[in-house]
Formats: sequence, C-alpha cells, structure tokens
Amino acid sequence: MIGVRLFEGADTAAERRGYRTTRRRLSRRRWRLRLLNDIFASELSKIDENFLPRLKYSWVNKNDTDNVHFGVGVFDNSEQEKAFYQDYPTIYHLRQKLMTDNRQHDLREVYLAIHHIVKYRGHFLNSGEISANSSFDAQKFLALLCEFDNTFYPDAVKFLNLDQLDLPDKISSEISDSKISKSERVDRVLQHVQLANSGAKKILKAILNAVVGNSVDSVAMFSLSDLDKEEKKKINHPVTDSKPFKYSDKEVEAKLDELSNLLQDEQKIEFLSLLKLSFDGLTLKMLLGNAKSVSEAMVERYKVHKDDLKFIKENILNSFSKDKKKEFDKYYEAHLAEKDVDNVDKYFKKIIDDSIISKDKKIELLQKIDDHDFLPSQRSKINGAIPHQLHRNELDKIISQQSKYYPFLADSYTQNGKTETKLAGLVNFRVPYYVGPLVSKENADRNNPDGGQNHWVEFKENTSLSNLTPWNFNEIVDKDKSAAKFIERLTGMDTYLIGEPTLPQNSLLYQKYNVLQELNNIRVDNHKLDVKIKQDVFEHLFKTQNSVSAKDVKNYLIANGYAAPSIQITGLSDTNEKTFNSKLSSYNYLVDKLGRTFVESVKSDVLEKIIELQTVFEDKTVLLRQLSMISELTLAQANQLAEKHWTGWGRLSRKLLSSKVVDVNKITNSTFYPATSRQTIIDTLYHTQLNLMEIINNAEDLYGVRQWISEQNKSDSSDTNDVYDQIQELAGDKKIKRGITQSFRILDDIVKAMGGEPERVYLEFARENQQSGVSFSRKNLLSKLYENDSLKQTFKELKSQLESETKENLQNDRLYLYYLQQGRDMYSNDELNIDQLSSYDIDHIIPQAYTKDNSFDNRVLVSSKANRLKRMLLWYPVKLSKK
Repeated sequence: MIGVRLFEGADTAAERRGYRTTRRRLSRRRWRLRLLNDIFASELSKIDENFLPRLKYSWVNKNDTDNVHFGVGVFDNSEQEKAFYQDYPTIYHLRQKLMTDNRQHDLREVYLAIHHIVKYRGHFLNSGEISANSSFDAQKFLALLCEFDNTFYPDAVKFLNLDQLDLPDKISSEISDSKISKSERVDRVLQHVQLANSGAKKILKAILNAVVGNSVDSVAMFSLSDLDKEEKKKINHPVTDSKPFKYSDKEVEAKLDELSNLLQDEQKIEFLSLLKLSFDGLTLKMLLGNAKSVSEAMVERYKVHKDDLKFIKENILNSFSKDKKKEFDKYYEAHLAEKDVDNVDKYFKKIIDDSIISKDKKIELLQKIDDHDFLPSQRSKINGAIPHQLHRNELDKIISQQSKYYPFLADSYTQNGKTETKLAGLVNFRVPYYVGPLVSKENADRNNPDGGQNHWVEFKENTSLSNLTPWNFNEIVDKDKSAAKFIERLTGMDTYLIGEPTLPQNSLLYQKYNVLQELNNIRVDNHKLDVKIKQDVFEHLFKTQNSVSAKDVKNYLIANGYAAPSIQITGLSDTNEKTFNSKLSSYNYLVDKLGRTFVESVKSDVLEKIIELQTVFEDKTVLLRQLSMISELTLAQANQLAEKHWTGWGRLSRKLLSSKVVDVNKITNSTFYPATSRQTIIDTLYHTQLNLMEIINNAEDLYGVRQWISEQNKSDSSDTNDVYDQIQELAGDKKIKRGITQSFRILDDIVKAMGGEPERVYLEFARENQQSGVSFSRKNLLSKLYENDSLKQTFKELKSQLESETKENLQNDRLYLYYLQQGRDMYSNDELNIDQLSSYDIDHIIPQAYTKDNSFDNRVLVSSKANRLKRMLLWYPVKLSKK
C-alpha cells in the first residue's frame, strides 16, 4: 500500500528569533532609560518639573484633545531653545563641550548628553579597556596572520617576517592612511611583508582587501582553485547577492552564516569572524582619525559634511534648473538614509564629472565617494563599529566635570569587587547571554505562546524581578544555575541515541574520534594502515602537531622504516589530499597551556569540562568564574584558559563512544590484549582498522552495536508513549522531523484501513529549495584520482577519455561509477563497455534491507549477471565475498 501526503516544509526559527531579539533589545534599552530617569528625576524637577514629561510626550500635537500636551523642545523658553541649538547643532557638539568644559552646565543639557550615551552605547565585542588610539591593534592582526599561515598552509609558510619588531607600526601607519585609496593602502602594506612567492601575495592581498573594506575573496584566501566557477561565485557572493561580499554589508551576519554552510569548515569561518574584528577596528580608526573621542570625530564629520555641501551648492547646483535641484534633493535624502547607495554614488559622480570645477578637485571628490567619505553622516552603519568603552570614557569625563555641581552623578555601587558610578553601570551592564530573557519560566508559561521554552533564568530565593537593576543583578539572579540550564539547552542530540546530548566539537574525545576515523580510512599504496603504525602516527604526529599533512605522515613513515620513499597516501577527507581535516587541536592547546604532564595525569573528565566551558561561555569574565570552580586548576591556569573560546557541537555523544558495547572477539586484526568480549567504540577505532560505519552498519551486525543502539532507544523512550514526542527528540533538521511526522500521519491512516501495522515501512522525501554546501564537481574528483602516479600510466587511455567528458555528462551515475571503478565490473573485474552503460546495474554493496546508505561508497556498477549472484540476503556467494 502506498500513501502520499503533500505538506508545507518546516521553516527555521531564524526570522522569528530575529524579531524576538529585536524586541528584547529595545525592551532592555527602555529599561535602562527608565533607570536613568529615576536617577535624574528628583533633581530635574527642582528646575523644570515638566522636562521629562515634555520629552516623553513630545510627539503629542498641541491640538490633540485626547493626550496631555507639555510643550515641545528641550526648554520651555523659546529664547533658550534657540540659543541651545545655535551652540550645539548636534548632540555630539553637546557631548564634546561637556567633556572639555569645567564650568557648570544646565542639568537638562547634562541629562540629554548622558541619555544619548546610555541609549546608543555601542557594541560589546571587545573586552577590556579601549581608547581611541588603540582601536586597531596591528600586533593582534599580525598574530592572526601568523595563525592563519600555520593553520592553512603548514607545509609552505607564506609570510616570512611577521615577527619583525617595527612591522606593526609600519602596517598600522600604511593601512590607516586616509589620504590614499583602499587599494593603495593594500599595496603599501604588501611592500612591508616578505612573501614566499606570488601565491602568498595573492593570499595576503585578499586578506588585506577584506580588512580595508573591499570584497571578501574567500576563494583566494583559502586557495580554493579546484572549485567550479559557479561554486566560487557562491562563496564570494553568499545569500544570492549580485554584489561581492563585504564586511560593511548590512546583512554581514547572515552572509557569514551562509558562508559557514557553504565552506563546511569551522576553522575557515572562525578566521573570517576574527578578520571582521580587524575590519571593525580599522573602520573605527578611520572614523576617529586623529580625534581623541567619538564626539570629537563626529563634530569633525559634521564640519566636513557642511563644507562638502557648501561647495556643491556654490559650484555645481548654482547652474542647475529647478527640476535638477529637486533631483539632487531626492538623491541627497537617499544618501542621508543610506538607501540605494550604488545609484546615489553614480549620481554624485555624474554631476561632478559633468561640472566645470577643476580637474584636481574632481579627482579629490571622486576619491571621497569611492571611500564613502563624501558628505559623511554622523548617523551611519559604521557607528556599529564603535565599542561601548569609548562611549563610557566620554561619560566618565562628563561626570568628572559636572559631579562637582551635581554630586548625585557620582553615586556609585560595588559589584564583583569593582566600584563604579551607577551611570557607568548603565553603559557597562548587559544581561549575560547564558541567563536569557529576564522572565521566569512560570510567568512565561502563562503569558507567552512558546510555553516558556525560550526562558530558563533562575532567580535566588526571596527576590523579586520587579526590583532588578544592573546594580543588584548578582543578588537577584542565580547565574550559576542559569548557566547550567543554558548548557543543557545548547547541546544537540546524538545521531544514533535518542535524547543523548552530543559532545562539543572540540572535545578531546570527539576530536580523537574524528582523527581515528580519518586515519582508518586512508590508504598507503592502496592498503589500510597497519594498526600499530596508525597508533604511532596518532601518538607521535597528531599529539604533537596542531595540523598534520599527508606529507608529514609520508615523511614519518619513511623515516621510521615503515614505507619506501615512493609511497602514495590517498583517502584523506580533504579533496586536495594534502592535509588531514581532523586534528587534536584541543589536546595540543591544553598541553601548551597546562603542560603535557598535567594533561596526561589529570582525569579526562576535568579536561572535557574545560573544553565544554570554553565552548559554552564566550564572555571571558563568566568563563573565568566557571573555570575557577574546577578544583584541579590554579587561578593562574584558569586565567590562561579563560582567553580561549571554542565553537560548535559534534554529532555523537559520550555514551555512544565510551560505552563498552563492541564485541571484539570477531575482529581478527586488532591490538586488543587480552581480547575481552566488549570494548568501547573509541577504543575499537584505536585498536583496529575499522571505521564507525563498519562497526555499526555491517550487514549481520557482527559486533552487536546496532542491537545495543536499538535497545537503548527503546528503553529511553519507554516513558513516552506518544510517537510524535519521540520524533521531536531525534537529532536532525526540523524539516526532516516534519517529514517523518507527516509520514506517521499516513501510517495512522494505513493502520486504520488495514486493521493492523505493516511489517516494513519505506519513506521517501521530496524536498525542494535545498541549500547545499560547496560540492567539488565529480570531474574534479576523478581528475585528481587519475593524477595518482600509480594510476596515471596504467589507465593512460582512460584518463585521456575522461578529459573529453563534460561536467554535465558525469552527472550520469553510471558514467561516474564507470570512471570511479577504472572501467571494471566491481564484482567480476571484467571490463565494462562504455557504450553500453545502460545495460549494467547499479547495486548496493550492503543491501537496502539493512541500511539506507545510497552514497557512492555503497554503490557499484556491475553486470546484471554478477548482480544476480548476489541477492538481497544475509549471505554473499563465496566467489564475490573473496573479491
């Protein structure tokens, strides 16, 4: 019986989460401003009792009979109002004056300046103290380049003089020179870095272009030359945008997320994220120029804008007709609103080009347009690069100047051993992300449609949320319990064991699993590595190097007499077959920070806890607090470890990898001694040549793992009778879960119609609009295969034939398998006829009755005769099993 059901695919929560995050951000902003009003209210009422209501209800029209009208403006006196705006054309003029003038100012002016600082307080991406002079740290940028070089090009260092003492000053000076174009700045920096070759220049140029605000060319950075033209375009134009990706784009976070899906490489995404911090720092440095504060820089932008506009009006607009002036006004308004930027820039360039002003002035203005410095605005997207510390520095200066006249401005509080003013607390404080929304789950259950699933904060006993302020946050919120719940929410579910939490992607255990998986899959001259040799490679290469290449392994095998100099290593996860994708980076990091003796002697649970905390907590202060609770660590060690943040979660759980479930008695080639009946999966990977699929998905379940998984899933779900609740506990995409759910709806109907449950169920999903990562074309993969020295001569004719095939032709599975199998029947080893491919069968090595593995690893091209010898049974004919 066949059932079909059409349904809408599940959507991600990204859009809804975006709205929720925005609502929460604005709500917390209003909360800060209410607290600011509470601080100022009593003192303001002494000089102008209607000041705060006047600001609050400034939107009310004087003719509105339904709402109270308190007047408009800062002052209730028109003369004062006029004088105020003459002295302070913008809020930054007022802030600048209050910072530098030590005479007493009107309290209303002080309030307005501080209100603006508290409302638009800047980002929290940087920790520690930051000044206008240290916005771009060239030393950190060079350290990032060095790490990039070691991570992505370990066999051939690209940048040779990064440790030169005067290099940071040279780079900082050249890359921030506002008198030259972005491209010129890049070229000048290139002159100061000693490069290994032309390829290194191309890589560094791509990195520098991204930092100065030009396009982010990930293909050039990571040398992804093997990709097809379309695949390269996807990477450099994420989110189906016709324009190249730049860090200045409004949708930068969405584009980085899309890049993560395309590249499928955490280290590359981490580097691109860190590179954006350098871009933000340089953007801030360019914004501030020689100014010592944000307000000083903004006042200068105001002057430049005024001068540019005056020049345009006097030298270009003076010859315009009325209609052309209206057209200018339209584009000028779009420029101020940062709308349709490309067309606005084209318009400005055109009117300048068509004007009769001097050639030098034209060049100057056109360059300013290219660098987005023409008619600069105080309110623009580049303000997002300003950290909160710079705004807080201005607040401190204002308080220092005015607190002698208004002592309440200096009222302070102490928290976490640090004393600061309450006003500074409003700028510095943010609700820790691991605490989440400040609503108890009980209240959320009653008031929110999500049933409280997005709320997990824990409050201390006998406390009230209504009294919460930044100054008593630690006394009301239980941060440790909230953090523990946050960890529970953050972890995913095991791919095999229902409801079992996964390990962090950089967990020692999970990285060991990944490395052993890759080692067990490689071939040395078409043979698997001997178990003892593999263990040697693991212990002496992976446990001593952050990155291991095929060349490293080859040299190690030759140096220790394990192989001849002519060996070929294949089967790496990296399609270029140069570097192992897997590494023991966490282990080597801990050895570097804590020492090998400590790492080897302390319990593994302690090390795993460290990695878990470094994955969950991004904030260094919070991480240090959590690490300090680990008794085995000293305070100095905890401080060192608090500098590191890992990202990502794996797909497998500790229970799956560490439970003794593998019956190793049936494994002949192993180093288990004595060969006890049950071992863990991770130990089996280490002591045998098997990979995870061979351990779990072998046809007869030789090692009993599949049966154990089935038993675990049955026992874990025994308390839940509703199959739909069990589906939600499965690991995987929500779209897949919705498909499974809808399939069970069909099964319910079939059971009703048949009067009983079916013995076997087959599901097929037809999904549309799937977003896929970068896929290396079949032709590229085959070409690399035939470049192997051992195949190049033997299959010379076949290689020549492959070169004439198009990428589209190789989408035919039979043709692709033909070349993959070197033109041979996989079962009989007979030659296949390329002109009669349609007469051959594509067979599943492990029958579909036992696994739904439809990958090319489980499919072969064979003659119908050979295929008939092997039917979908538990046994293979002897003739085939020996192949």
